[in-house]
Amino acid sequence: NDWLRREMKARCRLAGDILGKAGGGRQGLSYHLWIDLPQSWTEEAFRAAAEQRGVKVATGEIFQLKPGPPPRSLRLALGYETSRERLAKGLTVVADLLSCDGARRASIM
Repeated sequence: NDWLRREMKARCRLAGDILGKAGGGRQGLSYHLWIDLPQSWTEEAFRAAAEQRGVKVATGEIFQLKPGPPPRSLRLALGYETSRERLAKGLTVVADLLSCDGARRASIM
């Protein structure tokens, strides 16, 4: 479907514009975006902080297939939101959280 392909490409570009290097700088076509967390954040603390601000993210831990330490990452679904405007708001929340010190931020919530 050409419309879907164009829409997802626009959403990937939007994610790249808002998240910059944190989003891997990808401008391709993907329904999901993986983000590596800074050392200052745990997956659970970031998930909780994002959810408190109205943004749902999936922790990498739930996608882990092999035993061992869980990945320090998040998965964002770029196609879930019905509008690009809402997606942009959510990505901005994620970008803001990624730019702050997770341990300090979690302690003041």
